[in-house]
Amino acid sequence: MNLNSRKLYFILSISVLAFGLIIVFYLSHIHFLRHFISDVIIVLFIYSGIKLIFPRLHPNKTALGVYIFAIIIEFLQYFKINLYLGLNSKDLLVKLTLGSTFDKMDLVAYSIGFILIILFEKRSQKVNLKS
Repeated sequence: MNLNSRKLYFILSISVLAFGLIIVFYLSHIHFLRHFISDVIIVLFIYSGIKLIFPRLHPNKTALGVYIFAIIIEFLQYFKINLYLGLNSKDLLVKLTLGSTFDKMDLVAYSIGFILIILFEKRSQKVNLKS
């Protein structure tokens, strides 16, 4: 992993974070963006952050790990884990980490995020091979 790859993950992390914040603060009234695209973005953000900090991790295994993590969190929402742990679902930190409600469409969004990561990595590998 060279410095240019680390710069790429840094730029990706910042870009995805910025786009996510724009959705939350300025476009939250658009249901599709706030409740679907933001779930795609969170998978991209977690992945790019992990790759920025641990650049030597295998891209496909890391992407799969992030995908599985997102699915586990979603199913914890289904089983209302926050209630069993005595956590207040109105607490911002709880909402950010565990979410608040289960939604099947979130699983679709996480799948799209996973696919985008795989496509991104394949494309970046092709570009690296050419240079």
